Amino acid sequence: MAGPGSSSPLCAGGGAASEPPGPPQLHPSGREGRAGEKRVEGDWGAWWMVCAHSHHIPRRACIFLSAASLVKSAPRGRAARVTGDLGVPPAHARSLHRSVHTAHELPPGGPGALTQRGAERGGAGRQPPPPADSPSPHMAPRLCPARRPSAWLLRGLLAGLGGLALVSLLVGGTGEELLSWSLAPFLGGGGGFLHADPPLPGPDSFLLPNVDGCRPRAPFLLVLVASAPGHTAQRQAVRASWGGAHRAGGYPVRTLFALGAPGSGEEQARLEEESQRHGDLVQGRFADTYANLTLKTMMLLGWAAAHCPGAAFVVKVDDDVFLNLPALARHLGALPSPHRLYLGRVHWRVQPNRDPGNRHHVPVSAYPAGAFPPYCSGTAYVLSGDAALGVLGAAPHVPPVPLEDVYVGLCARWAGLAPTHTARMAGSTHYPMDPCCYGEVLYSVHQVGPQSMAAAWAMVGGEGGACTPLHRGLGVLRCKVLALLEGL
Repeated sequence: MAGPGSSSPLCAGGGAASEPPGPPQLHPSGREGRAGEKRVEGDWGAWWMVCAHSHHIPRRACIFLSAASLVKSAPRGRAARVTGDLGVPPAHARSLHRSVHTAHELPPGGPGALTQRGAERGGAGRQPPPPADSPSPHMAPRLCPARRPSAWLLRGLLAGLGGLALVSLLVGGTGEELLSWSLAPFLGGGGGFLHADPPLPGPDSFLLPNVDGCRPRAPFLLVLVASAPGHTAQRQAVRASWGGAHRAGGYPVRTLFALGAPGSGEEQARLEEESQRHGDLVQGRFADTYANLTLKTMMLLGWAAAHCPGAAFVVKVDDDVFLNLPALARHLGALPSPHRLYLGRVHWRVQPNRDPGNRHHVPVSAYPAGAFPPYCSGTAYVLSGDAALGVLGAAPHVPPVPLEDVYVGLCARWAGLAPTHTARMAGSTHYPMDPCCYGEVLYSVHQVGPQSMAAAWAMVGGEGGACTPLHRGLGVLRCKVLALLEGL
């Protein structure tokens, strides 16, 4: 039995887009033909000629009328054989036979009735084509079922979409975010959120205190960039791009640079000149070395608590990180509660490095446990105003470690803060320049040099091409694939 996918001339499309082909080599006269020809009774050939030269009857109705004439004029067995010659599947031929002998009668008078009716309506034979939405009065019943996608095709499509969603969940970071949310009640300190009074730095703690850095009003988002005295080009690149913005995503923002003391007076003089020119440096009274990164982070958080207490959020970021300030500000502004937030790229079950020759060495005396608690990558993370106070308040109770992001995580745990993971902060991963990844998807990207910072910031404004709905839907997963391909 022919199914929905059966192929025959009857089911091979319709309409009057092309001239209908002539009928098969059959004799309408009913007489014996030459060798190789067949004879049939009826005037089906006449029906075909009328249809072939009339715009009044669609092609599919043409075939129906010709075949119906055969069915009417020939015995049932002979009609079945002839309709087979026309390419009509057996199941459709039986349906045609029943339709013609019951509800769907042919127009009385044979094919000449069509031209006669046309003359009565004012046209001598050939009728003008009816409007596109006007049904034909002689339209045949649907002999060919509507074409539908095969079941295996639908199943394959659903399986592909399900697989893509699963990969996005596992690889795109969504699964990690769900895990961090579900484990939030269990990741904090034992006593809940502790409101310890933080030790705020005094005037003697700074070489360049910049007490007016947040005036006249505290911003919604305060960005503190950890820099070094010799990183003048990096600071200038940040100022010329995302760091120069005063509003982002509809919120007021402010960017300052935190650094320690240089190794020479000449470098210090250049820093003081830079501070006078831009007014965005905060300098602590300690040597700017890798071992003092923890001290630098505590200094910048202390400065924020002392001189910018009205900021809703504080972002700590390195000077080789591109920050999509509008996207990040919109995300923070849409949060239902701006409290107790410790947001970033969370590292899980990181083991301390016990190698004394490694700069990441953590001695057992400083941290005896076998793994650190979850903490946010130090390349970029966000603390709400109260969370920053909690971290500062925990600092006197937590032994220092040389890894500043680990130390902030330890202080956050002591204060009862659970880190919240977002895959849209790249952590230490570098992503290739892409308008969709840099312009919309990611909040931060690591290892962006001074020469690339302006181009990345231009992508936030739409330069480089729009982010298509497909790219936006794939999100972080697509950005990870691009980073993987770049590394090959």
